[in-house]
Amino acid sequence: MSSPFEAPKNAIYIILGEIQALTSSRKNSLRWSTTHSYEESPEMNSFQKLKTILNTVSDLQDIDSNTFLTPFLDIIRSDETSGPITCLALNAVNKFLSYGLIDTQSESASSAIDKVANAVTHTRFVGTNPNNDEVVLMRILQVLRSLLLSPAGSKITNDSVCEILQSCFRICFEIRLSELLRKTSEHVLIDMVQLLFARLPQFKDDTTSSTLTKRLHTRGITTTGTNDTTHNRRRSQRVSSSSMKKEQINESQINESTSPSSERNLTYSSQIDDNERPTAIENATHEIPPPAPTDIEPTNNEIESTTTDNSSSESILPIIVPSFDELSSRVINVNETSTTTTTTVESEQQSQEINNSPSEIETQTSTNNNEYINPRGIRFTASTTTPTTSGPVKEPLSPYGWPCVRGLFRFLTTLINNYDKNNSEYMMTVGLNLLTVALEVGADHIANYPLLLSIVKDSLCRNLLSMLSCNRIQLFSASLRVSFLIFESLRTHLKYQFEFFVTRLMELIVSEQSKITYEQKEIALETIVQLLRIPGLSAELFLNYDCDLYLSNLFEELTKMLSKNAFPVSGLTSTHILSLDALLSVIDHIELECQYQVQRQKSDSTSQSLTRPVSSGYALALSLQNTDTNRTGIPRESRHGPKIRQNRQAISINLPSQDDIKKIKHDKKIIKQGSELFNQNPSLGINFLQENRIFTNPLELNEIVKFLKDNPMLDKKIIGEYLSNRKNIAILEQYVTTFHFDDMRIDEALRIYLSEFRLPGEAPLISTLLEHFAAHWRKCNNFQLANNDAAFGLAYACIMLNTDQHNTNVRRQSSPMTCEDFKRNLSKMNNKENFDERMLTEIYNAIKSDEIVMPTEHTGHVRESYLWKLMLKRSSTTGEKFLHVPSGSYNYDIFTLVWGQTMAALSFVFEKSNYDLVIQKSIQGFSKCARIAAHYFMSDVFDNLVISLCKFTTLLNSREWIENLPIQFGLNRKARLAATVLFNIAHVHGDILRDGWKNILECIIHLYKANLLPSVLVEVEDFLDPTGRTTLVKEQIAQTQK
Repeated sequence: MSSPFEAPKNAIYIILGEIQALTSSRKNSLRWSTTHSYEESPEMNSFQKLKTILNTVSDLQDIDSNTFLTPFLDIIRSDETSGPITCLALNAVNKFLSYGLIDTQSESASSAIDKVANAVTHTRFVGTNPNNDEVVLMRILQVLRSLLLSPAGSKITNDSVCEILQSCFRICFEIRLSELLRKTSEHVLIDMVQLLFARLPQFKDDTTSSTLTKRLHTRGITTTGTNDTTHNRRRSQRVSSSSMKKEQINESQINESTSPSSERNLTYSSQIDDNERPTAIENATHEIPPPAPTDIEPTNNEIESTTTDNSSSESILPIIVPSFDELSSRVINVNETSTTTTTTVESEQQSQEINNSPSEIETQTSTNNNEYINPRGIRFTASTTTPTTSGPVKEPLSPYGWPCVRGLFRFLTTLINNYDKNNSEYMMTVGLNLLTVALEVGADHIANYPLLLSIVKDSLCRNLLSMLSCNRIQLFSASLRVSFLIFESLRTHLKYQFEFFVTRLMELIVSEQSKITYEQKEIALETIVQLLRIPGLSAELFLNYDCDLYLSNLFEELTKMLSKNAFPVSGLTSTHILSLDALLSVIDHIELECQYQVQRQKSDSTSQSLTRPVSSGYALALSLQNTDTNRTGIPRESRHGPKIRQNRQAISINLPSQDDIKKIKHDKKIIKQGSELFNQNPSLGINFLQENRIFTNPLELNEIVKFLKDNPMLDKKIIGEYLSNRKNIAILEQYVTTFHFDDMRIDEALRIYLSEFRLPGEAPLISTLLEHFAAHWRKCNNFQLANNDAAFGLAYACIMLNTDQHNTNVRRQSSPMTCEDFKRNLSKMNNKENFDERMLTEIYNAIKSDEIVMPTEHTGHVRESYLWKLMLKRSSTTGEKFLHVPSGSYNYDIFTLVWGQTMAALSFVFEKSNYDLVIQKSIQGFSKCARIAAHYFMSDVFDNLVISLCKFTTLLNSREWIENLPIQFGLNRKARLAATVLFNIAHVHGDILRDGWKNILECIIHLYKANLLPSVLVEVEDFLDPTGRTTLVKEQIAQTQK
């Protein structure tokens, strides 16, 4: 990719200026002038060589980028350099990146960029005090940001991107650093995450190509004690020998290493609070994302700063940053793996060392003549495009792609795990903020990557739902924001997760628990309002849930909850207004669609009218000009009325018709009644469903099996009793065949089997269920055990072991069963042979550590985990089939469902509120409901609305206060507003009115008696009167006087 801007013409002088600034500062440093001479410094010599090269070339492109970068990178890596000098080197590299001095078209661009990333993430410097050291860390963050966001940053490898991100996370999560530095690191991460996920459409989803060899870790800063005399003695010997220096550096890293016997445990500083300990993420190359991080690998490299205190004692403050030297050495060291591993030369110095000792290189037979392998098994491949005599040239490095995005996405998901005690509030806040940015720019493309989508379906959605129980408002609000972005873009693939989410929000809103604060309810309602304003979402909720035979009536329950929550008990609060807003958002969308359709019909009828012939060429030109202006200057929607926001999702095909929906709703009602009867008496329930033609008569096995498996309204206990009944053996046999137990251990298959129903209490009934299970499991696994009896005995033993290990009543009476006891109980049960001991050990350990959870046996987190796994299983077996509809679809059915709750809420709020904004909102709601009812010719709805408005006008009260009506009516603003709306809708849509005319006429009569009608209604023509008109009111008064 070429750079979007050209490097400055004076690029050579820019580099020379940076060299001069850095060398001058280093010469003048006190440490340099007292311990070193100018000729002894290899770094200074490299700058002199670079100056010589720059003075002999005419253009910077004539030299390799590594040539002018290497001296500066050596200063950054050197642990003999002070913080200010390191800052100058970092500033120089940052300037080179900002000015585009690295030619991205050159063959060495990838190598140069990778070296910069490696050097900056492994910066070492001599520290002075914490404030000055943080300046260096700030410069590191700036360089890392410029590196990744520059045009040359597209050349960075996946592993280098992970190291860059991990360096930023280390600084961001270290609580001993200043707030400014941590926030700066967070903002740098936001820019990086924004770039990576914005580029997601450019990456190819190829799980076999780019594989990450490095993992993201987050670990705190580890500080070694300043009073360690042994460490100080090693530090005093540092200058005398470079070999001793390397040995000291390795020894100083002991505190960061982990015990090989426990790979999951990281070594933390004792100064870090347990609640602030960061977590780590599993290798991103795994295909199935786990809910929690596992298999942490230790790392050893660090950004190292050496601090000098007033007592002349020096200590090393290693700031842990990502490094994967152990993994890299494991890849290169072929003696451990006994395989030939292809690698690349890391620097030109390594290449020169290889060339200077040709006796150590042995050429081996290879299919490629340009390849040769040294005695250690490292393969080098010479470049075929630019052959040189200086030695082998490394292969081009692959630029980063979607593997690093996948690793980052999984890592961010683990950061928001509310059940992980190592995740502090700040870490979860940062994780949510970064996920927000990632989803804002990349949510629409995640569905194209199955592994990313699997993370969203399971870990991410589960962690977000667990955050809804958090009482910290900041986390609660941020989690809802992320959830909204997910379900707005990816609800096609999250049908059951979306139902979980909306149901959980409704439970929060109506909860009376004291731990649920008012602010949480308010934020939850705001989220629902925002969701219902998504174009087409109301229709999608109605179609995908209310019109699904075995799902809840989600949209209907939501509207009922909102209507009930809009009724204030004591005073009108923001939650009541938000509930009303949610209902009105549905009404607003339907009314806008109706208005659009009316305007479009008028426009279509106008376009079909006859046009007069063109009288001249000038008139023709004007007409054509006006036509072009209308077509190009005005959006298509706006020409028919208000512009309507369309559904962003692809519209589904084969949407159900109006008749189909009516049948589904009818069948769903019957199935619900039949399910309730089935839970009381299975025979009564099945007979009821047969009578209503849901089931055929005689009963087909496939129908009842599907009913038992797909219907969540059935009691799990009743299902177990029904299947274990000897009369239903044929149904049990068919039921068992619906499970797929291929390549599953028997306890794993048993978990799935028992998640669908509850075992009965009687042993004969349990045996019946397990006999058919054992036979089917053995058939799915190539009859691996001796016979069905052996499989049955092993399955029964698993049930007994689960009871023994996890039933508290059993454990009080006797000690839990050991693995040897479990094996002894199964001795000679495999057709007089023993089962495989390794298999039995695995079964024992699995059941002991993870209980086989029976339905409805637990509450709290255990039950939530069970329900979540059940939901994922149901999603994978039944398919998600989330239907997207165009805007305006099924509006009649939706309005039929919501108009009652909306009218009740509008009437109550209008009556109780004295706020102008709320009153105006209610009046507008009445008007929109009237227009919708008139559009769909719903006379009953229109009559109900008119009757309600007539009551609010106060004109239907008794005749006793007719004389006071003008004063009372004039002082009552609500009554006047209601009367205005009433007569306006009656004037426009009078043809829809039926029973409502009676109330309107009564209002007119009272207005007439109170002399409040306009003159046009009380004056008539009279040819006998001199004025030609007469007033009906005067005649009434005259008759009254007589």
